[in-house]
Amino acid sequence: GLPAELSFTDGADARGLALGLALARRLGWRVFFTGPGGPMVQRLRAALSAAIAAQEASGVARETVMTALASFGIGVAARAVLPKLTAEGKAVLDACLGAIANQGARLLSEGVARRPAEVDAVAVAAGLFPRWQGGPMFWADRRGLLVLRSDLRHRAEAAPQIYTPATIFDALIAEGRNFAALDRAKV
Repeated sequence: GLPAELSFTDGADARGLALGLALARRLGWRVFFTGPGGPMVQRLRAALSAAIAAQEASGVARETVMTALASFGIGVAARAVLPKLTAEGKAVLDACLGAIANQGARLLSEGVARRPAEVDAVAVAAGLFPRWQGGPMFWADRRGLLVLRSDLRHRAEAAPQIYTPATIFDALIAEGRNFAALDRAKV
């Protein structure tokens, strides 16, 4: 079903939350609970849109951006044949995925998302991230947080509002942990 985010604060009315949950489930929606500062999917989409705009502003053709995203499975049907990723496309893809992962990290830092798996689930359920790629936080772990943070810092020189690394990167790297470790710790 479609993703629905139910935002709540400490001390929220349990009856109101239950009513919202029941309605969403009756409509066939997949419900995600978020803290104040959401909705997560809008912020993740905005990060991707900003990254795409930054790529185009730096002279990358829209077709190159769309082909790079399609090579990863973004914006294509599940059974589609994915285009081959070029060297230029890899740089574009890293910029776009890095922006989404960084926004996911900000959602975690701000308490909007309680766990990295929630960010991944929302991104996949909304069609923002292909299911077979696991979600932006899973991707960040695969890329390596040290490598990703370094790439984000480099990109932040040109677009700080998009790429300045979320503070959670420093904490996780200092502790030798990753986003999957946060999921395990909160189970």
